[in-house]
Formats: sequence, structure tokens, C-alpha cells
Amino acid sequence: MIRAAVLPLVLAACSAAARADTLYVSDEGDNVVHVIDSASLKETGRLDVGKRPRGIALSPDRKTLYVAASDSNDIAAVDLATGKVTARLPSGPDPETFALSPDGKRLYVANEND
Repeated sequence: MIRAAVLPLVLAACSAAARADTLYVSDEGDNVVHVIDSASLKETGRLDVGKRPRGIALSPDRKTLYVAASDSNDIAAVDLATGKVTARLPSGPDPETFALSPDGKRLYVANEND
């Protein structure tokens, strides 16, 4: 069940990997990102991304979802075509949220206690 206190929703724009009718919802209680069909509001999948997922963002090409995994102390990069974590980017302790540069080459991380 998706909790009422879930963190940010990301509405993905059109592409083969992430369609406009897909929502990604981080759920730090269940340690997953829920994949939701926006028309039916039904869960269509779950992405295992690490402990206590928080902030999320799509890459400029809409093929990768980045997720701050606060208790894993990293940013998970998820290939949306496969639903698999392809990289874990070091973030320092307890990443809360981040900004992705427009070209997708840099992440600027905000750590909760720093």
C-alpha cells in the first residue's frame, strides 16, 4: 500500500523508457519506488533502489531515474527499460534530495545533516 506520506512524485515526459502516463513515487517506509499508471492510479511495478529512498529525478533523456537512498548513502541510477540499478553514485551521508544539471552530467546533493 502506498503511504500518504510518500515523498516526491515525478511525472515522466514522453519517451520510450518513461511515458507521460507514468508516475514514480519514492516510499521510504517500504524502501522502494512505486511505478504508477497515472490514468488508473494502479501500481504497475516497484523499483528496489536502496534504503530509505527520498528525492528522485529523471535524466534529460528520460531513460534513467536517479533516487537518493538516504540510509544507503548513495544515489541509485535506475535503467527504466530494465528496472535495474545500474550504478550507485557516492553522495556522502544521508542524501535527502539533489538537483541534476540540465546536461545530466552532474548531480548536486543536499545531505540531511550537513
